[in-house]
This record gives sequence, structure tokens and C-alpha cells, in this order.
Amino acid sequence: MTSSNKRASSASEVRDDLKALLSPSTDYSFLEKLLKSGRWKDADRETTTLILAVAHRESQGYLDIESLGKLPCDIFRTIDQLWCQYSNGRFGFSVQYRIWQEIGGSTSADIETYKLFGEKVGWRRPNDWLWYNNLVFEIDKAPPGHLPSGRVGDIAIASRLMGKLGGFGLTRVLAIMAKLEECGIR
Repeated sequence: MTSSNKRASSASEVRDDLKALLSPSTDYSFLEKLLKSGRWKDADRETTTLILAVAHRESQGYLDIESLGKLPCDIFRTIDQLWCQYSNGRFGFSVQYRIWQEIGGSTSADIETYKLFGEKVGWRRPNDWLWYNNLVFEIDKAPPGHLPSGRVGDIAIASRLMGKLGGFGLTRVLAIMAKLEECGIR
């Protein structure tokens, strides 16, 4: 590769990184409308859609760990505030973060801590992860921190296809909790 090709590639990478860092004027009005009307499942899906849009990952349909780390804090802050406001403090990233802390979650957490977190927020029963459609989308029946789930696709499918789901799920939760910590969302 020539020197000018390296610079062009590097400049392109810098532009991509800047795009991921700079949140476009994200419109949260549809999410707010869904939350206000108690349409929790639709709001959960819209939350994922918003995050993927800001990360420029719509075509991939999932958020990788690197992209998650580059997301601006304001998207997490705004989404958390909306979820907390309309669920009366029952749902939101900050609720999930507090639960993570209560069970001893840390950056060195193991798979057992991850499973316990899943059980506390209602994404897991003692021996298995729940299918997305088995999550509880009724505010008076769902445990605190149950939403947003942040799921694209179904963790239960991945678990069944890949065996016991260790790295992906745990790594994802660790990255999200680290991001919430970085953003001061507690």
C-alpha cells in the first residue's frame, strides 16, 4: 500500500469514527409517544432502532462492542430519562445499572453474575434465557430493569444454536455497563 493510500484509508477511518461519535439530531418523539401510551414492546424495539441508527448499524441489524463504545452518551442519557419517566422509575438503563451493582457486577464479572443479572431483570429463568416474545411487556408484571432489553433477534435462539451463551451475552452486558459508567448513568 502506498503512503497516499494509507493516508486515504486512515482519513476514511477517522471520518467513520467521527460519524459514530457525533450524534445526529436524533428524533426521540416516536419513542416518547410509545412510552407515554404504555406500548412497552414497541418502545423496546424503537429503542434498538434508535441506537442502531445513531451507530450507523441499521444494515447490520446489531450493535457490535466497538460501535457501542463509540456511541455518544447523550443517546443513552435521553433514552434512559424517557424510560424512567414513563415507567415511573421501573425501567431504564439506570435501573439496570443499579441492579448490576447490587448483585456485585463489575468489569471482571463472570458468567454466573451475568446469569443472576438476567434472572433479576427477568430475561432468564434459572436454567434458560427467555425468548424475546416471552419477555413481559406489562409494567405491573415485569420486574424492575426488564426494559429496554436491547435485543435484536433472540438471545435464546443464539443460545440454542451455539450452546451455553457465555462470551457474547456477558461481553455485551459488560460493555453496556462500562458505557453507562462512562456516561454517568446510574
